[in-house]
Amino acid sequence: MNNSKRTGRAFVRFGSPDQLGRRATIAYRVPRELDGERYDVLSGVDDDPLVHEYETVWQTSFDGAGRLCISGSESVAPDAPSAWYVAVDAARHFGDGRRAIVVFSSEHFARGTVIDEMEFVMLPVNNEDQIGTVIWTKSTGLITEIYVAPEHRRNDVGLLALLGAAAYHHSFGWDGLLHNDGKRTLLGQQFALSIDIADRIAPHVELSPPMDSEPTVN
Repeated sequence: MNNSKRTGRAFVRFGSPDQLGRRATIAYRVPRELDGERYDVLSGVDDDPLVHEYETVWQTSFDGAGRLCISGSESVAPDAPSAWYVAVDAARHFGDGRRAIVVFSSEHFARGTVIDEMEFVMLPVNNEDQIGTVIWTKSTGLITEIYVAPEHRRNDVGLLALLGAAAYHHSFGWDGLLHNDGKRTLLGQQFALSIDIADRIAPHVELSPPMDSEPTVN
């Protein structure tokens, strides 16, 4: 993709953080020179400085049980199945403060719902049922792994996983923007060329081994 056509993302977070540090957040598609701009709005959406200027890409809210809920997959990943997410503290497996979002497609939760590992282990769902995963570093936003189950490739599951990771990351207000440092598999390089986010994808400099097995949730 021509870099001149890539766009950026700006983020507006609303209200005070909940007990976990999360806020309802909206991501907007903005010109590349505004990529990464952040705004905190302590009042309501009426004071959103971007709402009348730019297109919404995704947004987060909370359900009655306090789960983070992500909307926007229909426009970001139109060919992906309806899915929900498991948020994983991957630091115990990989170190470096890494986090993971694991994607599942079933009727257990509404589209875009994010659950934690404790809730996941109570479900009649296996780790092998996942359709995709993104692993990234919390402090920098560096993506270290993207996995899509072979039977779900080429139907926007990678985009769906990135959507979940970005929404989770920015709802916490963590530093950095999700990006890649140029180390990719061949499939990852094909995927990277399709992404329209400005300056987040470094030139392909190192071939990584293919991910033939899914990462584990717990």
